[in-house]
Amino acid sequence: MKKQKHEKLLKIVTALIIVIIVSSLAIIHIANRPVRKAKSEAKKIAADIAGIDRVTDFYWFTREKTYFTILGSDTKGTNLTVFIPDDGSEAVVMDQAKGTTEDDIIQSVLEFDGVKRIKKISLGMQKKQPVWEVVTTSQDGGLNYYLLDYTNGKVVQEIKNV
Repeated sequence: MKKQKHEKLLKIVTALIIVIIVSSLAIIHIANRPVRKAKSEAKKIAADIAGIDRVTDFYWFTREKTYFTILGSDTKGTNLTVFIPDDGSEAVVMDQAKGTTEDDIIQSVLEFDGVKRIKKISLGMQKKQPVWEVVTTSQDGGLNYYLLDYTNGKVVQEIKNV
């Protein structure tokens, strides 16, 4: 009798765990739908205007305007960056060789005084200037916000302990 109760309880707990896992996966899938849609549309636009046929990175950047940024290569193998404003205005295409890489920016920011960890990095346009947006945590637990010029990696704007 005790064994039957134990088996029944085990089945109920197992069923609950399965329901929680499936529900969590469904929520994650639904929550990521806008990002997948934006990435898909940005890939199409980058292919149309810059001939991008291989995408290596996608960034969603929101400041005064929202930009979807695609890094990839065209059919000739040229590595390009395409900044696509979500308001339908003209996209900007740049040769990646004229910009800094995410790895370069990460290395640079980690050397800033007091930076403990990078929480977010994104690439977009601010006042017609291509910039990296980096959010970090500081040693004392505060949030720091940096905009760095895409072409040379220099700090454009810095807000500490937000």
